[in-house]
Amino acid sequence: MELTVTLSTGEKGEEMQRPTWATATGMCCVVFGLFGVLGSLQIMTMPGMIATLKGVFTTLAQTGSTPEKQQQLSVFLNMFFGRMPPWFRAACVFLGVAGLLVNGLYTYAGISLLKLKTRSVPLLYCALPLSGLLCVVRYFVIASAMPIFRSSYQGLAGLVIDMVLLIVVVINGREVYERA
Repeated sequence: MELTVTLSTGEKGEEMQRPTWATATGMCCVVFGLFGVLGSLQIMTMPGMIATLKGVFTTLAQTGSTPEKQQQLSVFLNMFFGRMPPWFRAACVFLGVAGLLVNGLYTYAGISLLKLKTRSVPLLYCALPLSGLLCVVRYFVIASAMPIFRSSYQGLAGLVIDMVLLIVVVINGREVYERA
């Protein structure tokens, strides 16, 4: 059983059916693309946030703490944050800008798919692998700069989502061309 949504295409009053896979995939692309834009903005500001947190924790450790507690906090800060390599700030800005572009394309491709535009499938063929590649690169950059994140693979969940959506588009993408 195929659930379809009836769309009016505008002036001519023609109606066409949007398949369920296109609705679900388009909505997922819009939502995940917008979350990706927010994540990219966060990546861009990460070095500043880390510097602020280090300053706050250092100030807290120095006010009214025993030398033992100060030493424990120093070990914790080095374990959690490590020493930021000199390239980390530039890498975060680059990844943030690249993420804004890729996730903007991701969102636009999802909106195009919801409108059943013929360009939506090629856009998704471009946006989904780029987004997956960006997830992998971002993971390795952050893991190499901050030791605590080496064992955290949650950032790679986006890669799985992108590949699932890409498989759905590859399997069903011809339908968009046939309906246009």
